[in-house]
Amino acid sequence: MPQAIGRSWASLATASACLSLVCGGAATAAPITLSNDAYQWLENRSTNTLGRIPGLRQLIGVTSVTPNGLDGTTATASQGGFVMPLPYSGTTAIPNEFSVSIPADPARYGSWQLDFSNGANTASAVTPAISPALAPMPFATDVRLTNVTSTSFSWNIPTSASVDAVRINLFDHGRLNLAGTGADIVYNATFAPGTNSFTLPTSLANGLPLINGNLYTLEINLLDFASNNPNASQSDLRNRSRLYVDFLPGTTPAAGAYIPIVEPGVGGATPVFHFNVSSVGSNTIYIDPATAVGYVYRIGAGDPNFKTVLLPAGVGDGHYTVMLSDGRSFAVEGGSAFSFPTGGVSTFTVLGIEESAGLDASDPTAFVTGLTFTQDGTFTGTMQALAVPELSTQAMLAAGLCAVMWTARRRAA
Repeated sequence: MPQAIGRSWASLATASACLSLVCGGAATAAPITLSNDAYQWLENRSTNTLGRIPGLRQLIGVTSVTPNGLDGTTATASQGGFVMPLPYSGTTAIPNEFSVSIPADPARYGSWQLDFSNGANTASAVTPAISPALAPMPFATDVRLTNVTSTSFSWNIPTSASVDAVRINLFDHGRLNLAGTGADIVYNATFAPGTNSFTLPTSLANGLPLINGNLYTLEINLLDFASNNPNASQSDLRNRSRLYVDFLPGTTPAAGAYIPIVEPGVGGATPVFHFNVSSVGSNTIYIDPATAVGYVYRIGAGDPNFKTVLLPAGVGDGHYTVMLSDGRSFAVEGGSAFSFPTGGVSTFTVLGIEESAGLDASDPTAFVTGLTFTQDGTFTGTMQALAVPELSTQAMLAAGLCAVMWTARRRAA
């Protein structure tokens, strides 16, 4: 394990050295000041569009180091003779942070030595250890977005979660962070443990505005502190979950909609949108996924079947085709609920969205769909957009659909 990790950090070490030369070459060596919160915690990450590796991870670092990485400071983290780079990771909201994420490995749960240098000046800190008894923190569920006069969110906290605080981070996909390594964090705040709603301020970190129509990722963190004190420093944080949802302010209806976790497509595929609604009941729930020329909807394992679907009016001509897995197809009008056959269905496809509607398959707030289910239960299903195909693919798809519809009509006859 140490050798494999060491090899994987070789390129990062080179990049860190280049950063210090390019960004900090003109700076003079200066005494180093560390905030008193060298940290290490266990974190459970959802899939996301930020390029952050999902799954169970360890995060190691210090919240504030001055001079920071732009002024020539470099750092390493070491444990038991193993050394890896500790990169500068500053953002607008947290400008002086150094941090690194590695796969969770109980063999590496011990304390880490963090060493910083800037010319002849050095400073060091030691992180706390991670308890091997910690179980991954579960994610928030039922995330919902509502735009009326502001952009507001709500969510549920699982009863099994031991939560001492809730933290919100907001990422702006239109801005690079100060380290130049990804989307910028433009808002960061920590709230009381029972917090289950949040309204975005119009003014973000350093006075940056919240821009309607701009792609953002909201990160909902459930935090567990060793002292159970929500106001403790980062060094006291031992366990957290990070749930990421994408949205565009100003584009979701006032009625609100559940929004998904976005799993990026691989190899040119469209993204997959994952929902987690804990109790669908008998009411219509609205989900807010992406679209292009169509979608495929699927329930999750153990979920109740879809009973009805309500597709939006006003997208293109508002005329759609709903296709079932057995080949049957139905013409459906936007704004009118369509009922599936008795017993419901576990999957269906919506076609007929005009390419001229200009809807982006990567936009998670482009097409709001209303769903009801055959009984109460959870909805952990997915939706995947059908991207606009190339011309030759369009011809093949059209031919295939004609064949399916012809066969269905023959059966009916």
